[in-house]
Amino acid sequence: MFDIGKTLDFERMKTKHLLFASEYILNQSVPIHFIYTTIIADISICITRTSKGVFAFENKCPHYSVPLESGKINFKGEIVCNLHAYRFDLKNGWETTGKKYCLKRYAVLIESDGVFIEFS
Repeated sequence: MFDIGKTLDFERMKTKHLLFASEYILNQSVPIHFIYTTIIADISICITRTSKGVFAFENKCPHYSVPLESGKINFKGEIVCNLHAYRFDLKNGWETTGKKYCLKRYAVLIESDGVFIEFS
């Protein structure tokens, strides 16, 4: 078993937290377009996979603070909020119709010793 709260020093102001013990476990736990939710350092985080990669973001819509875990990942690889249908690009975090809201995102690192989320 792995400790999801394990923290390691990573460069100067960055820390990384173990999400999954391996890429295989990530792929088994988070199917394509599924939203997996966990809490790390008292922050609710969503993790999802698309054909474009693995993404992690805060479980809160920047428009109205609704939990995004109840949203959907659409065919374009965007997270769609279930309250007002705001769509956010998972690569850059920006709302896709130009409403100037930006999703808080976190880097996902796939390494030989596990899959990590990076906080800076």
